[in-house]
Amino acid sequence: MPEPGPVTAETAYHLIPRGASFSGLLAFDGDVRIDGALDGRVQARGTLRLGPAARVRADIEVDELIVEGSLEGDARARRRIQVEPGARVCGRLEAPR
Repeated sequence: MPEPGPVTAETAYHLIPRGASFSGLLAFDGDVRIDGALDGRVQARGTLRLGPAARVRADIEVDELIVEGSLEGDARARRRIQVEPGARVCGRLEAPR
């Protein structure tokens, strides 16, 4: 099975845009990008990208996680977790790669 393409601003669905906030359980299938604030829990099938402006306090379970912004909480990815330069992570990360 080929590797999925990158989740960019053009290919991902922006669920929480910059300046917006959400509190609660976030569940989705597909590729989602967050650039705002999230406080709660994420359970999803797909890729979650936390953009540079993202401020997330949540426990996360996804296929793939890409962190560019701030994440406070534990994250589990079924495939991989990628932490970009400048990202801030406080919590436990678990992934095969």
